Amino acid sequence: MSTAAFARGLEEVRKGIVFDSRLDDDDWDYARGRLFGRIAPLNMPLRIGGRLNPAAIALFDAAWNRKLIV
Repeated sequence: MSTAAFARGLEEVRKGIVFDSRLDDDDWDYARGRLFGRIAPLNMPLRIGGRLNPAAIALFDAAWNRKLIV
């Protein structure tokens, strides 16, 4: 969640930008950010004051545990 690729994926989903298929296969953070963008409320910021939002972390953990994000 703390990588620039994750944040980019999240922002692109929120802006309605289609998946960037030109990415390397190793860029899972981007894909996870896009998946997170589909379940996170639009008004939930990824960061607050430069730190990861605890509510976003809790939501990601819950989604991870339910295998909604892998």
